[in-house]
Amino acid sequence: MSTKTKPSKKMSTPDSLESKLSDAIEMASAKKNSDAIPIFETVAKEATKNGNYGLARVANSYIANKQQKKVAPVKIDPIQEAVYLLNANQPEVALQKVDSIIKAKNTGPNVYYLKALALASTQQFELSAECLQKAIDLDPMLLHVYRLEPDFKPCRKLSSFADFELA
Repeated sequence: MSTKTKPSKKMSTPDSLESKLSDAIEMASAKKNSDAIPIFETVAKEATKNGNYGLARVANSYIANKQQKKVAPVKIDPIQEAVYLLNANQPEVALQKVDSIIKAKNTGPNVYYLKALALASTQQFELSAECLQKAIDLDPMLLHVYRLEPDFKPCRKLSSFADFELA
């Protein structure tokens, strides 16, 4: 008859890596990152050296998280933000963004094209046609983009868009 022995749980001693990790997590939670980061780095290094990759991964995750928060937010290009808003089906907000771009005198054919798209999406078809015409006047290649754009489909049969269809 064989008796199976239970593996004993190793208790965390005050100097153990687990204990150090726990202390660092408490410091990070208390917003003492300058004290916590060196401990996380030590735990990650020693855990890797000892083959405890799970513990190292946890410590490295905390380091990466704290370092990411130090990075300044990326400034988003307003035109790209307007495109994102249109793609996110938020044409009213996109229209506000495009209007602010135009007020800032950063106008180009793409801005007027985006405004035409936003206006078409909000069913302001006459204004959309006017903006589309401005965009095409500035860059005739946008006529081809218009023809491929599925968001203009509801406009194609309207009289204000007839010139674009016949051109």
